[in-house]
Amino acid sequence: MRMPLPLEPDLEGMVGEQQRTNLLPALRLWLSGDGPEVIYVYGEPGCGRTYMMMACQRWLEEHGHGHDMFYVSLQEEGLEVSVLDGLERYQWLFMDHVETVQGQVKWETALFELCNRHQGHNLLIAGRVLPGQACIIPDLASRWMGGLVYAMGGWNDDELGEFLAQAAAQRGLRLSTEQRTYILQRGSRSPGGLLRFLDQLDHYTLQEKRPVTLPVLRALLDR
Repeated sequence: MRMPLPLEPDLEGMVGEQQRTNLLPALRLWLSGDGPEVIYVYGEPGCGRTYMMMACQRWLEEHGHGHDMFYVSLQEEGLEVSVLDGLERYQWLFMDHVETVQGQVKWETALFELCNRHQGHNLLIAGRVLPGQACIIPDLASRWMGGLVYAMGGWNDDELGEFLAQAAAQRGLRLSTEQRTYILQRGSRSPGGLLRFLDQLDHYTLQEKRPVTLPVLRALLDR
């Protein structure tokens, strides 16, 4: 019996030729320690920010650096500023969902102090908008924009369809061109939303022992 498999994040699996052409080389340099110390990526929820961070972490683990990296999502409920204490000891630091705390003086002060302590190491930050649009401490915005700043999003149907086909194949699902078009017309148009839908589709077809058909897709998308 086929079992549902978790999607393995992969740097090559990022959506869109523009991202693979412009962002991917910078990420590889950052991972090797030869690129900018700070990379700030931004975009709407579901644009692939967290997937990209997970792919970077997987790369570091595969290359023997799993012990020297740390990931923190600032949208976790009940998170205290003290979570930032001591993070400067990690060579690679991932800070996700910073929009959750932007505009809060205590958090921005702590984040700026962490940036000062973390100099010489590698920092990858993901937020919803540019730092200058949300930060109330100018020095923090300046520090975060001192390296590479990259906007994620803006994919066409072909790019999203390619991503959908590859992600489905990793789960053992085959989607025809007609099925992919149907999903994009009626479902999410963000990588995160597409991955969540594929999880639902995978579990549904296994549980009901049904192949992927347009009626199955319609039943799930019209819920």
